[in-house]
Amino acid sequence: MQLNKIIGLFAVLLIVSSCATNFGASQTQDFGRYLSVKEGESSKTDIFDTFGQPGDVNYFENSESVWVYYAVSMTISGATYIPIVGLFAGGNNSNTQISKFFF
Repeated sequence: MQLNKIIGLFAVLLIVSSCATNFGASQTQDFGRYLSVKEGESSKTDIFDTFGQPGDVNYFENSESVWVYYAVSMTISGATYIPIVGLFAGGNNSNTQISKFFF
């Protein structure tokens, strides 16, 4: 009986832990880091040291570039797991933050 409770608890924890997803540059969600960035003064090295590896880098013909950082948090609604109700009330909630630095 005790083993069944432990297995059940483990299964519930496994399901609950899969309901939230975070990916991207979590450093961009710390707004104190933006205080060290000075427009026209901060170099690429300063931005890299503060925020880490960018998620995307775009280059332009005139030797300018844009560094893009993404931070995404997503949670799945509990109603998604209820049969039939999940079709209408289910889904997910996501919060996306995009930071761009132009050089």
